[in-house]
This record gives sequence, C-alpha cells and structure tokens, in this order.
Amino acid sequence: MAQTLDKQAIYTCMTRIRSFCADNGLANPVLVAATKSQPTKTILLAHEAGVTDVGENYVQEAQEKAAQGAYAGLRLHFIGRFQSNKAREVARLFDVVHSLDKASSADKLDKACAQESKTMDVFIQVYLGTAREGRSGTTPEELGELVQHIRKLRHLNLVGLMCMPATDDPCPQESFRSVRQLGETLGLRQFSMGMSGDWQDALLAGATHIRLGTVLFGSRTK
Repeated sequence: MAQTLDKQAIYTCMTRIRSFCADNGLANPVLVAATKSQPTKTILLAHEAGVTDVGENYVQEAQEKAAQGAYAGLRLHFIGRFQSNKAREVARLFDVVHSLDKASSADKLDKACAQESKTMDVFIQVYLGTAREGRSGTTPEELGELVQHIRKLRHLNLVGLMCMPATDDPCPQESFRSVRQLGETLGLRQFSMGMSGDWQDALLAGATHIRLGTVLFGSRTK
C-alpha cells in the first residue's frame, strides 16, 4: 500500500515551494504531482489542497485510476518512459507528454492524437550523462534535428525540454542550467526539471515545471 497523507501536509509542502520561489525572486513553477503508486483518494486530497497537475509513469495504472475518477478537473501528464505501442492510450488519456526522445515515437503519438482529434503539448527528454545503458533521452547533439522534426507534426505542440540528472551528478544545478540554455537556443521556454531530491537546484537553474512525489506524499511503500 502507498502512504496516504492528509490535505494539510500536501498544502504545507506547496507553501514551502512558493516561499522558496519568493525568497529567490523566481516565478512559481507548475507543480506536477508524481502520483505513481498513490491511490485515488490521495490524488483527490491533493486536488483539494490545490494541486492542478498530476503525473503518472505507467499507462495501465493511469487507466485504472481514471476509471475511479481520480483525475477529474486535473491536467494529466505522462512522465514515464514513452513506449510507442502505447501511443493511442497515451493520446486518449493524457494532456501532456514529458518524455519524447525519438522521431519515430513522435510520429506515432502525432498519428494517435490525430485519431483522437486533439493536439498535445510535449517535451523532449534530454539525456544527461555518459553511459547510455538503460537510459532514455536524446543527446544534446541529436536534439536540434528532433526539434525540427516535431515542429513539423500537426498534432504535437513542442513546448520544452525535460531532463533527469545522473544520480551521481556532483552539480545538478549546472546540468539543469545547460539544458535550459540548450532549449533557449532552440526557441523553447518551458523546462520540466527537478524531482524530490533536487527541485531547488532545478528552480534556481530555470525550471518551469517540477515533478514531485516523495516530498508531497512521503516515501512509497511499494
């Protein structure tokens, strides 16, 4: 079972984020509450506390919660690894995708969105690090070509870049800043950067979206 908190605890965490931004002269980010393994009742409490955006990693889990009414009135972000064979389900259920990293995946999502008669906001995931085994994301060298490709697609609206620093990154703020600079060079202005362990560094580096689970809901128990 996942840990469930009360509404006040979630609100207190959100207040902490707003205070950090005010103290550092930053605009408030879009808080994407990462609700992997969290039950519907916790998502409903988060909504009551003021959360407007939630993120899920797995399509099947999101489908099950959607059937329970978990996302009513919320903007739903896909923040997990994008699998092309799930493109139709993603297009049907989600409002935003944070993890596109291949032209072929973008093509399949664009086709699926066309079938759903919708246009979807998307981020490109940028890979940070040197060893690519098991990691998602396009490299900085590949990024420009992928940006050009996605901008030609009619049903995808490219809004920015997403990244996750390596777990052993000695200076995540510098990594976040390098991604922001890459995006700005390409005319992008939104940056999905920062999770529970590094959201302050991400905000100081220019993040516009932060994806938080543990600091909002506590450690997962499964």
